[in-house]
Amino acid sequence: MSGDNITKGVKSTISQHPRQTPASPSRPQRENAANVPRLALTKAEAAASLGLSVDSFERHVQPELRLVRRGRLVLVPAAELSRWLERNAALTLAS
Repeated sequence: MSGDNITKGVKSTISQHPRQTPASPSRPQRENAANVPRLALTKAEAAASLGLSVDSFERHVQPELRLVRRGRLVLVPAAELSRWLERNAALTLAS
């Protein structure tokens, strides 16, 4: 085989077998995000879960919640939303 033919053969073999990197034993594989339970929500997610706009959430609900702040990220613990709902749920009287 001439040099050009060898190069073509190598290129075609490489293109047929894409490079695959084996999983590193020191690097655990990430779980599928859909399978991981959410412990905290963003403000938009928390507002949506209560059926409120973000503006209404910030004005009426957020002042009564404990929040997790990291830089500009603000997270609302799911337990805080549940606690707020329990405290603010009104019992209806049978008429």
